[in-house]
Amino acid sequence: MSRSAENAASFMDAVIALVGLALVGVAAWNFYRIQSLPAEIELNKAHLCWTMETMFGAPDGGQTREEACDVLREQIQEYWNR
Repeated sequence: MSRSAENAASFMDAVIALVGLALVGVAAWNFYRIQSLPAEIELNKAHLCWTMETMFGAPDGGQTREEACDVLREQIQEYWNR
């Protein structure tokens, strides 16, 4: 095998190794992001409830803030789907 063929083979080995490492890194990052999704969902829901309470006022009756937010979200969804 000539020297240039050996260099080409070594280069391809390095490229394959880097692509493999990149794939492992992406898989690890995605696993981390999936694990953090429940916390982000709760944070977004808390922000949405605060925004709705600011726009529409405090909940009436014996509902908690979160229950009122869920009811209002359902009502808005039904209104939009009419």
